[in-house]
Amino acid sequence: MAGRRYLVDTNIFVEILLQQTKEADCINFVTSNFHDIAISQYSIHSIALICYRKKNITLFTTFVNDIIDNIEVITLNNAALKDIENIILQYRLDYDDAYQLKAAQLNNFELVTMDQDFSKVSSIQKILFI
Repeated sequence: MAGRRYLVDTNIFVEILLQQTKEADCINFVTSNFHDIAISQYSIHSIALICYRKKNITLFTTFVNDIIDNIEVITLNNAALKDIENIILQYRLDYDDAYQLKAAQLNNFELVTMDQDFSKVSSIQKILFI
């Protein structure tokens, strides 16, 4: 039987990178499950934008160097991208949340997040809230 696999939402990594209030909980999850986690391509781009806005692109480079060869990066194909609008409308999610949900579903991953908007989809998707 395969172990649990997790798609880690952008906010978990941002919490660590920016040393915010739940940093310790997020670090604990990531380090305890490092070989079982994935990140979406969308999250990588979002983190780059956040670091750029904080005028700390070096932080992004360090992040990429730490994770890029060590965890799986999930990208949505064209057919999956076409389904994002349906997810947004059906579940009243933002684009980024709809992307994460679709990525988790397609790869049979549990979604790890701090975003309570995902409680709207907990009946159709395994969600682990930190």
